[in-house]
Amino acid sequence: MTNILLCGPNSPLGLVALSINTANKPYRICATVDISDDSEEIHVKNSKIPNYFSFNNIKQPFDVIVNACQVCHPGETETILKFAKQSKKPAFFAYDTYSTEDDALINEYSRYIPIYKARNMSVSVFMFIQECSDFAQVWDGDIEIIETHSKYNNQIPSALSIQVAEAMIKARGYGEVVVGRMSPDDARRHGDICISSLRGGSVASEHEVRFYNGDCEYHTCMREYGHIGVVTGAFRIAEFVASRTAPGIYTIVDYINGKRKLAMSRAAQAQAQAKTQPKKP
Repeated sequence: MTNILLCGPNSPLGLVALSINTANKPYRICATVDISDDSEEIHVKNSKIPNYFSFNNIKQPFDVIVNACQVCHPGETETILKFAKQSKKPAFFAYDTYSTEDDALINEYSRYIPIYKARNMSVSVFMFIQECSDFAQVWDGDIEIIETHSKYNNQIPSALSIQVAEAMIKARGYGEVVVGRMSPDDARRHGDICISSLRGGSVASEHEVRFYNGDCEYHTCMREYGHIGVVTGAFRIAEFVASRTAPGIYTIVDYINGKRKLAMSRAAQAQAQAKTQPKKP
């Protein structure tokens, strides 16, 4: 059983994490800590999980610290890392963006403890970015991104659409990100990747990448129907991080490679077992 100490329980992803039933799962939230506010917290009224306002008061044993906040609050990263080092436990971060100070702190503390660092908690997001990057690397035509979220989402463009665009530009070696086109002066330039944002209804998240050339079009799309899958994926990664003993910075690539090695091992065992089975007449 992996015991998770959850930071940011009242963040959007933190509230989702607290709503997930972890019965019969190999992980659970053993306690939460909210160091950003000392007021009465929302989830305390609806959760039996102990909540603290300071790391100094935590009594429950835990295996890994998971920060559910996608946006870093001043001083938050350093506070979590100091406690993680003191406790000799791994830490998990998935900010949309990292400041220079955050990067420096993570690099410094990774000398002492395992630290997982990503820009998104979702495994499917990583696979989606990887697919788009691989295709962009060999694509000679135009690329456009259309992202759709609910009418209540005021982040334009979405952090993920920027991540996808930047990853494809890096894979191609040229181009610029363009956010919307408002006038004839915004005509497409070679290598531009334009992000168009739609807001309406209750759409959780949809990102479509369109590849165009003179011969064909190729579309790939990822839809998320809520944050439960994202948080569940984060819990699985937290299990992986909790099992790391060597200090250093771990990423989604390390997690994926571990899953691939496990799958390859299972496949090899299945093949070996099949060879030992007598052939049917």
